Amino acid sequence: MASDDSGDYKVGRGRPPRHTRFKKGQSGNPKGRPRGSGNFHTLLLRQLNKKVTIVVDGQRKKITLLEAALWQLVNGAATGKLRNIQLLLQMVPSMEKTQKMALRDEPPKLTEMPREQFSREILRILIESGEIRISDLENSPASAANAPAQPSAPALPDQTKP
Repeated sequence: MASDDSGDYKVGRGRPPRHTRFKKGQSGNPKGRPRGSGNFHTLLLRQLNKKVTIVVDGQRKKITLLEAALWQLVNGAATGKLRNIQLLLQMVPSMEKTQKMALRDEPPKLTEMPREQFSREILRILIESGEIRISDLENSPASAANAPAQPSAPALPDQTKP
């Protein structure tokens, strides 16, 4: 093993030379990610919102790439493409949940409810949105704590010899 300039410090596996280590107070990646470069989600949304020109019934129409993709998905399903039908059928339940939540007449005024009613309303919203299932509630530790106490088995007589 080679020695560093400072005498007893040995350079080797897991012990790099001191002059190559990161300096205190200095970032290991000084340039970093440039501002505005965006992450995957941002880049995807930017691409899906780009406008394209299509021809429908001899008329030119500008729509977003997302609309064009959905148009092709629906048209493929209508022509009998099995994969498109499967994708649409998978999308329908989540669309129905979203629509049901959006069509509620008026959101509940949770701050004006008694605590018990507030808890029931939050639970109902979570069940409607699919975040939790009733079976999850039945198996939870909280439901076991609220359940009536089960009678314990009778104590056996002490069988130790005197």
